[in-house]
Amino acid sequence: MTPDADDLCVFAIKRGDLETRLDTHFYLPFFQNISHIIKEKPYYRLEEIVEFSNDTTDFSEFDGEYFEYLEISGILLGLNQYKTTKTEIKKAPSRAKKKTRAGDIVVSLTRPHRGAIAIINDSEIIASTGFSVIREIKPIINKNWLLYTLLCKICLQQMLQRSSGGNYPA
Repeated sequence: MTPDADDLCVFAIKRGDLETRLDTHFYLPFFQNISHIIKEKPYYRLEEIVEFSNDTTDFSEFDGEYFEYLEISGILLGLNQYKTTKTEIKKAPSRAKKKTRAGDIVVSLTRPHRGAIAIINDSEIIASTGFSVIREIKPIINKNWLLYTLLCKICLQQMLQRSSGGNYPA
């Protein structure tokens, strides 16, 4: 929930301020204030400065019987640290599909506002399809700066604003 949510009873917005979304959560005054602050300065949308990877595996390219698997619970929230589990290929969870490379940034799609975000340091980790994988970043942006920007409170609050329902990918 957002700060001061218990104090909110009723709010209204101007018709001209409506975007394509009609859920009330998106338009809470707390979120609208954040958006207003951001729009006062030049900014880039994430999709304008990064490229996402959709590389997946069916494990046919693996020589061994095991792989390192990263699930969402393996990310230490807000700390840029993760723990993988050695998993047998024939017992791989159905969501173990996303290929990662060293240097990728993974962002949890399930409740992203929790901060399950990290830079992958190792090669050949297979991540859950519950992650979005940032592969390329425009040279004007430092990767570590982007990571810590994604983990900062105002960014996590923007992720919360855009989350609706349970936000669990099916």
